[in-house]
Amino acid sequence: MIRALMLDLQDLLKKEGADFAEDLRRQVPRASGSLYDSVEGDLKTRGDVLSIEISANESLGYIERGRKPNGVPPPTGAIAAWLQDIGKDPKLAFVVARSIGKKGIPPRPHVKRTIERNEAVIGQRIEALLGEHVKIEGANLIKRLFQVG
Repeated sequence: MIRALMLDLQDLLKKEGADFAEDLRRQVPRASGSLYDSVEGDLKTRGDVLSIEISANESLGYIERGRKPNGVPPPTGAIAAWLQDIGKDPKLAFVVARSIGKKGIPPRPHVKRTIERNEAVIGQRIEALLGEHVKIEGANLIKRLFQVG
């Protein structure tokens, strides 16, 4: 019973992880596609603990949390690559970095919103799966109790 439940939970969480990653991909900026392409959802197993792990390149953290104004300007390398990807002169990277350092960037909490959208649905699907397993095992127990010998 437990083995079958764990296998079904693993299958469910693999699918939910992939769906979560796809939902997050739809939210993130797609200037170059590198962030979009880096978003992945994966099932992690540590003993009997199952979890969904979402990974992405480091720019997602800056987008999610933003940058405070009047701080240190970000490195220009990634900005120059981004400018080139969107068809702008990469030589403007210094100016853009200085502006980001001065004005900051407001947070765009895509991960937080994606979690909020998905956690209830995932919870309901897990509850339904557990309910199915309880019904099956209950029926099996009753059959075993009333088996004639």
